Amino acid sequence: AAAAAAPKRANIEELAALVADARQRLGPDHWATAATMLLLHYRRRSEAGGGIDLFAAAAGCRFIGWLVGRKLKLPPAAVVRTPVALSLDCATFLAGVIQAKEPSPLPDGRCFAARVLADFLLPVFDASGHTVAAIAGTGERVDRLRRWLAQLRSTCGRCGKSCAGDSASASVCGRCKCVRYCGRECQQADWKARHKAGCLPAGESLAGDAAWKLLMPAA
Repeated sequence: AAAAAAPKRANIEELAALVADARQRLGPDHWATAATMLLLHYRRRSEAGGGIDLFAAAAGCRFIGWLVGRKLKLPPAAVVRTPVALSLDCATFLAGVIQAKEPSPLPDGRCFAARVLADFLLPVFDASGHTVAAIAGTGERVDRLRRWLAQLRSTCGRCGKSCAGDSASASVCGRCKCVRYCGRECQQADWKARHKAGCLPAGESLAGDAAWKLLMPAA
């Protein structure tokens, strides 16, 4: 008998259409819409051999944003191992999505990674992370991201100079409130080079359309 044909892989446009359809039919706050984001995150990763790309990261961020928006009591890390793993993978990817300081077509993932860490992963892990720390190096990976976040908050996002102390020239991005700068020159240069293409206003949810459009501008 002839071998069965491999199932057709959905492209980015088709997956984005599924996202839009779920939100239009059910609304952005429906649990089934959030479940769709979770499904699409892992579907995209399965098609990429387990790896993560911007679509998977965008879907993951939207799910985490929805979860944070429920304003529920912090769950034990051992109970929410899937959201913990998802947020860990998304934050790791987005924290390193751009290393160069030159213009790039990719969005700046720093404020997204910072929000995933500050809004969900670190609070959950600090409360009960010891129960999952030894699984697949989770504890070590969280520690690396914790150090990355501390560096983001204390050094210039353009030149890397320390912004600790009471430097009169140091400032923080007025939109995302996540990225710091040693002075106006570095802030303007970083905005043009990369931060404009990834600066999520602090008041915007990770689950909102603004966040999605920043990570998936062509979808």
